Amino acid sequence: MDCTPALRNRTPRRRLLALALAVVVALALTSACSSGTGASDDSGPLKVGILWPFNGAYSNYGPDGLAGTQLALQEAGMKVSGRTIELVKGSEDVLDPANTLREAKRLVQQEGVTIMIGPVFGSSQQAVAAYFKTTNVMAFVPFGNTKELAGRGNFIGWPTLDTSFSTPLGGYMADQLHYKSIATLAPDYVYGHNVLVGATQTFTQAGGKVVQQQWVPLGTTDLLPYASNLDRNADALVMWLVPQDAASFVKSFRSLGIKMPIIFVNGVFDPTFQSMGSDIVDSLGIVDWSAGLTNAANKTFAADFAKANKGQVPNNQNAAAYVDTKLALATIEKAGGSTSFEELKKAVTQVKLDTPYGPGHIDENFLGVTSRTIVKAVHQGSRYVWEPVKTFDNVPNEL
Repeated sequence: MDCTPALRNRTPRRRLLALALAVVVALALTSACSSGTGASDDSGPLKVGILWPFNGAYSNYGPDGLAGTQLALQEAGMKVSGRTIELVKGSEDVLDPANTLREAKRLVQQEGVTIMIGPVFGSSQQAVAAYFKTTNVMAFVPFGNTKELAGRGNFIGWPTLDTSFSTPLGGYMADQLHYKSIATLAPDYVYGHNVLVGATQTFTQAGGKVVQQQWVPLGTTDLLPYASNLDRNADALVMWLVPQDAASFVKSFRSLGIKMPIIFVNGVFDPTFQSMGSDIVDSLGIVDWSAGLTNAANKTFAADFAKANKGQVPNNQNAAAYVDTKLALATIEKAGGSTSFEELKKAVTQVKLDTPYGPGHIDENFLGVTSRTIVKAVHQGSRYVWEPVKTFDNVPNEL
């Protein structure tokens, strides 16, 4: 999901974060010089690291990512190109990028990791960028990537460039829903800003107007002020928040009796979706992946995941980590078992996979190219699901 060097310093908290990141980058550059160049040993076990949030803020992401990665590795028999795989876990700190950098250094320097799954959040990706570049670590990161880090080969962004994620939505709102104006709501960090760019740009290009944009600091628990401050003259609210924050906002939104439609960028992930489903039935969204997608690869993934996880229905984090891991393994296979950074860079853009998202590949800027789907929240049996409405295949990344 989302890592740009330019954090918007609109609040004292954000100025402090920018300063902290500057220190983190300096530390990464100096420490990397003493840690070698990341030269690979293509014999013996292959160390794969997973660097997702397991503690602190958004710690539900970590176990979900781990479950997806474990399924992909189990399907591969814990081997790639004849080499045994060892999975090493590290905990991303969403609110303190310096801690994430320390974990990344531990995984690489002490554990011998050369392939990383994660980190997830943009501030974390920014924090480790200089270190990964110096040590030739290739990271497969979920939920997108930024144009500033595209092209290096250190970050393989699946499923897309973050600013291209919602591109099809803008035209759909203007042409199919006939909206003339929208308000937006998203977290005040890199991915939160970037994930709305595609939709807002294509909406305004189609003649629409963005009348209000609200940015919520990460860790905010009271979302009522943002619901109260909403410009109710807009035709719809276009929103992305991490799932538990989305649930809090919708509760506040409904308590105020607001009838405005909400368009959910990236839907709402399970299990939060199940708890809030009755409040958002008939709402629309745009997703890269959903349990409701009907392609054969997704049906197989859902069945295999349920079998491996006591009947659990997979969520967005499960799917993202699963595909990131499949991409990593396919890249190593394409490189003939080598984990040389230069060989992996050549190999990754040659990989084509039939994924739960749909057919996909990595472009010349190391960004995923796959489908995006407009979905509708419906009650189906005992569950709420995102029912596909319209699919856009091979959505390009526009740098």
